[in-house]
Formats: sequence, structure tokens, C-alpha cells
Amino acid sequence: MIKIAQKKIENKSDKLFLLMIVSIFVSAVAGGAVNPFLPLFIKNTLHASSNLSNWATSLCVSLPYLIGAILSPFWGRLADKYGAKPWLMRASWGTAIIYLLMTFVQNVTQLIILKMAQGLFVGLMTISGAIVVQIVPKKKLEKV
Repeated sequence: MIKIAQKKIENKSDKLFLLMIVSIFVSAVAGGAVNPFLPLFIKNTLHASSNLSNWATSLCVSLPYLIGAILSPFWGRLADKYGAKPWLMRASWGTAIIYLLMTFVQNVTQLIILKMAQGLFVGLMTISGAIVVQIVPKKKLEKV
């Protein structure tokens, strides 16, 4: 039993709902925490010039979203066909591995390539939202 705000969470759908909310929150915080520091990382750690730093920052911020937007319909069809759980795991592990690999980059090109690869693993928040809609009873869904 988990107590949150003096409310006992006992049934499986409530526990899974809480897990999905925490997962979405952690993903949003982790994704949002990296981008503000990219210009400093590129300029100071990777020793890029100011002009290259500006271009690299722009590419690193925009490419994952662009690639994700292009591939999202494809991932959605596969999630509908095979179920959401494998694609949730793909997005979670892929994003974690990309962030881990980003700690070892030696130049701007490697960073841009990893950020492009990050676009292949989009969908964690979208798939989590879809799972929440599936697991929450319809009566409770109106309250969410």
C-alpha cells in the first residue's frame, strides 16, 4: 500500500497511473534540463567557436523534435499493432542510452549525431498518456 496525501492507493490501475505520472514528470524534467546547458557544453567542453556553437545548439535542439515528428505516425502504427508496452520500453531505454552516450562525446559532430538518434526514441510521454487512458476506469477518467 502506498500513502500519498493521506490517500491509500490499493488497486492496480491507481498504482500504474501513479507510475506513469512519475515517469512523465521525470522524462519532462530530464529532457528540459539538458537544453539550457547545451550552448555552454558545446562552447566550453567541446571547444567550438561561437559561430559553430550557435549552429550546433540550434541543430541539437531542433533535430530530435523534427525526426520525432516525422517518425511518430510510424511508431504509433506499430504501437497499435503490437501494444504500447514494447514501445514504451523502446522509448525509455533508447533515451537513457542516448543520454549516457552524450556524456562521452568528443566533438560537436558526435553530439549532433546522438541528438538525431534521440529523435528515433521519442514518444515516452505520448505512449504513457495512451497507457493512462487505457488503464484508468472511464468514471475516473473525467476527473483526470
